[in-house]
Amino acid sequence: TACENKLFSISCSAGHQLRLTDVIWGRTVKDICFFMFAKTNCLSTEAPGIMRTRCEGGAECSVSASTSNLGDPCSFNNKYLDVTYTCLSG
Repeated sequence: TACENKLFSISCSAGHQLRLTDVIWGRTVKDICFFMFAKTNCLSTEAPGIMRTRCEGGAECSVSASTSNLGDPCSFNNKYLDVTYTCLSG
C-alpha cells in the first residue's frame, strides 16, 4: 500500500511475472493513510486497467501513487494505492 504521492513498488523473484488481482486507488477505509476528513466512498474505475498495463508481465513495477498517474476519483480526499498480486512462473 502506498499513500498518495508516495512511490508504490512490487516485485517477483527472477523468472516470475506479476499478475494483479485487485487494485484500489481511492479510499475505502479510514485506517489506511489516515486523513481526518477522509470520505470512504471513493474508488477509481480506471486505475485497475492503468496498473495492469504498467505492471503485468514484468518482474517488478514502481509507480508514483498520484493523481497525475492514476486519475482523481475524489477531489479533496487523500487517497491510497493498494494492489493484490501474485507471481506467476514465466
